[in-house]
Amino acid sequence: NRPAGTINQTYAVGAVTGNSDVGGLVGSDAGTVNDSYWDTETSGQTTSAAGIGLTTIQMTGLNATVEMYRFDFEGAWRPREGDYPELARRSPYADGGEAYDDLVDGDGSAGDPYRVTTVYELQRMDWHLDAEFELQNDVNATNTSEWYDGDGFDPIGEVGGEFAGKFDGGGHAIDGLTIDRPGSDGVGLFGVVGEGVIDISRVGLTGVNVTGDDSVGALIGNSTNASVSDVTVTGGRVEGRGDSVGGLVGRLNTTLPIEVLVDAHVTLENVTGTENVGGLVGETDPQTAVTIANVSATAVVEGQRTVGGLVGRHYFHRIENATSSGTVNASSAGNANAGGLVGHFGIGSSQTRLIDSDSNVTVSSPGGNVGGLAGLVE
Repeated sequence: NRPAGTINQTYAVGAVTGNSDVGGLVGSDAGTVNDSYWDTETSGQTTSAAGIGLTTIQMTGLNATVEMYRFDFEGAWRPREGDYPELARRSPYADGGEAYDDLVDGDGSAGDPYRVTTVYELQRMDWHLDAEFELQNDVNATNTSEWYDGDGFDPIGEVGGEFAGKFDGGGHAIDGLTIDRPGSDGVGLFGVVGEGVIDISRVGLTGVNVTGDDSVGALIGNSTNASVSDVTVTGGRVEGRGDSVGGLVGRLNTTLPIEVLVDAHVTLENVTGTENVGGLVGETDPQTAVTIANVSATAVVEGQRTVGGLVGRHYFHRIENATSSGTVNASSAGNANAGGLVGHFGIGSSQTRLIDSDSNVTVSSPGGNVGGLAGLVE
């Protein structure tokens, strides 16, 4: 017997006809086919003995970098505008970043930010982590539930490759964002936001379905030095299997004296985690004074301990003009630290304040340190 052949990282888009053993990529397969695709529309074939069938739109432009993610677009392949991927040795682009420069309007500078119009352009912001972006329209992200074998959208920024740019949502909404990465830390539209002065503003998220481990939020998983303003999350759920889980931001940290969260509002079905869980923010752990102002959260917020309707654990400086409603459940029979507004309100300095704020939350726990406004103040 002759050895079976192997096909790796290939695609086919031509028309295919035949009488038997006909497929868009492979007619009859006795070998090994890896990471290969065919166009179900141009081929006229919806089936193949091997490979993955996609539509023309899925296989062209920046869309291909997500839908054909098994291709190495930082290595052997490059995207093309309105066309199928081409081999890197034939491409004018040295890397994915150069391709983004050409395929998306703008240059990423303060004066001419990249103008994002699709969910694929949103995903590929990870090719320019220190650039400036501006959303031009509402974005339908419902198809992210099928991305990356069901893992969903890949958060922008990670430890060692943090997002350090600016994002202006232009008052537009991103609908149907799905992230299902229960084994990952730093999970949200922006996974890890790093050092520098980062602005994320004027964007709404609707119908979210976000799952991670530690540091999980619909907008940002783990934030350092980001100034977040005029943002909303409406409808859906956020779940972390571990600690620091919030409806908007999982973990909020800063080394700069800035207003880190202003004019932010969350309405979700559920926010669930283990410890440091809040309807808006799971945990604030700044190294200097911060301000959270003009914020609200409505949700069923659940965890084992340190659970708040607005913030799970807040430390150092002010929360002002804040409101929370819904339900808080802390399952710990020990020191649950469950509060309608804040689970654990830590006094980091003489400037720490809770001002002009209220809570209309049903709070329950079999444990101790349970309060209508705060579970533990120290």
